[in-house]
Amino acid sequence: MVTRTPFSAVLNTGNITWTNMPAALTELLGLVHRRARLTLVDVDTVRLVCRVSTAGVAAAVLRAEYSLNESTWSTLTTDLSLAAVGTVASTWAALPAGAQGQDVIVRIVGVNGDGVADPVIGNLGLEYR
Repeated sequence: MVTRTPFSAVLNTGNITWTNMPAALTELLGLVHRRARLTLVDVDTVRLVCRVSTAGVAAAVLRAEYSLNESTWSTLTTDLSLAAVGTVASTWAALPAGAQGQDVIVRIVGVNGDGVADPVIGNLGLEYR
């Protein structure tokens, strides 16, 4: 039997408000609760998909990062803009070499908030194929 990687992983359901989203690179809401372990076997490309219910500042973005040990993190996806309300997706990106065929821990980080705006993030997932 061949085991295949599923098409998507849900990293958040329902609305969460990121109060005073900071400018510095910060794990989603400053918490580790939404990390997930994924097996990226037979995966070539990845993207982040999100429902933005309340926009952040123009430069605010989310991205997924991966780790093999939860202490060293590397970028997994391109940036997903929080500048406008709607269901948005980052562009499909090649799976980084360090994540290929690996069991990885995935986390969501945000950057470029202004410390004042409070984006509201709904369903959030990682799609991979």
